[in-house]
Amino acid sequence: VISDEIVETLVRCAQAPSSSHFIQAYSIIQIKDQSIRNEIAHLLDNPKHIIEAPLYFVFVADLSRHKRILDMHETQMASLESEALLIATVDAALASQNMFVAAESLGLGGVYTGVLRNTPYEISKLLNLPEHSFALFGLCFGYPSKVNEVKPRLPIKEILHIDTYDTSKSVINLEEYNQTMKEYYSKRSSNSKNEIWTEQIAHYFNLTLRPHMNSFLKSIGFKL
Repeated sequence: VISDEIVETLVRCAQAPSSSHFIQAYSIIQIKDQSIRNEIAHLLDNPKHIIEAPLYFVFVADLSRHKRILDMHETQMASLESEALLIATVDAALASQNMFVAAESLGLGGVYTGVLRNTPYEISKLLNLPEHSFALFGLCFGYPSKVNEVKPRLPIKEILHIDTYDTSKSVINLEEYNQTMKEYYSKRSSNSKNEIWTEQIAHYFNLTLRPHMNSFLKSIGFKL
């Protein structure tokens, strides 16, 4: 059981990051009702962690609050272009990562559930989300029974550029990283496999990724 005090601490930490123009364009829904959790899981092919995790939060990219503010001041909202969508998405992402780091510092483990975007219409209806808001992802937290190995990240020399963007050694860096990841995958304690990272990425981006999201975002008031 995770105490209410810890939940409040996590939410306060989620509120700490900077926000463009201090808009704070996100909301967090803690899913306590087991029947709602079960319904979310049913929509998403029943991931076990959503059903069983001691804590489950849904992070909402939320501009509906700002529509209510405009109504308070009897003025109109300009059309929600791509920039507004970016602001709300970044705000929710920053809040969630702050919460995740805080949770780990308290001994909790966590996992993101981006699969919420597989069924955005149904999730919005289930959670009673107003227009101009949508569920971006969820976060599950609990006390881990074991600590998994941390995946090696891209080398800093591939991530950090000085003054201008430099691709001159990118292929070399990526080939080096492939070997690092291949070794990691072959030796990790569970789900070992013989793969390289760039092949995974090439396969992933060869897929059409959630094509329904464009029409969904338009349906809730965004003009893309």
